[in-house]
Amino acid sequence: MKIYCAHSKKIAYKKDLYDPIKESHLVREHEFIFPHETDETHESKEIIRGCDGVIAEVSECATGMGIEMGWANMMDKPIYCFYRSGTKPSGSLSFVCGTMEEYGDEGDLVKKNRTHPFFISVVYK
Repeated sequence: MKIYCAHSKKIAYKKDLYDPIKESHLVREHEFIFPHETDETHESKEIIRGCDGVIAEVSECATGMGIEMGWANMMDKPIYCFYRSGTKPSGSLSFVCGTMEEYGDEGDLVKKNRTHPFFISVVYK
């Protein structure tokens, strides 16, 4: 499966999101698209079109991430949102996000991803 990783640029996404996923079992089984791994410009709408689903770290609001999630929703791609404990994600996410999950730290993030219904139903089907 191919999964697009949406997030705000306000978070330490390489350290707190990309690295934990890359070090987990998930990357051995699936292809993850990390859109800001390099400084290259990319056409995220077309990349999302070719993905099976979107995961979104929504602890911080971001217009670009909202646009990406809107595209994914319009394309009927499943969207799984997660946010760090102590943050308050936007209430508007409920209109596009199938699931919202709180996590404590990067280890908890990976553990919850492995057992979450999104990954069971979409990634592990």
